[in-house]
Amino acid sequence: MVGSEVFVDSSFWIAAVRQRDAQHERAKVLGTEMVGRRAVAVISDMVLAEVVTFILKKDGHEAARELMDRLVVNSTVLFVDKSLLSDAMALLRTYWSPRKKLSVCDATSYTLMQQHEIDLLYSFDSGFDGLPGITRIC
Repeated sequence: MVGSEVFVDSSFWIAAVRQRDAQHERAKVLGTEMVGRRAVAVISDMVLAEVVTFILKKDGHEAARELMDRLVVNSTVLFVDKSLLSDAMALLRTYWSPRKKLSVCDATSYTLMQQHEIDLLYSFDSGFDGLPGITRIC
């Protein structure tokens, strides 16, 4: 849908900005489609922290600062509070298994998506697969 909100995971942002990433070209194509649809990119404060920290460690301060500034300006940032974190931890207890490896950040992302009725997720992380109520775009 044109102008609808989509949640964008850390794996997508990392692939989009790092040319060496195996999913870089796919992220560019999907990013162009997202812009063409005028989709509203939604992230969480945890996604922001995860992405910026990863880029800082891999590519340095300037690249991390640039990405941080772009994400804050061009995305809606949702915040994780204690209640949402508690819901995410309950989700982890339900879905964690040797074959299902959701991170705490992933669980909070999913919980925020449910809370805000966002059903599209841009992510290269298969850990989201099988969670009800969302469609992973990859």
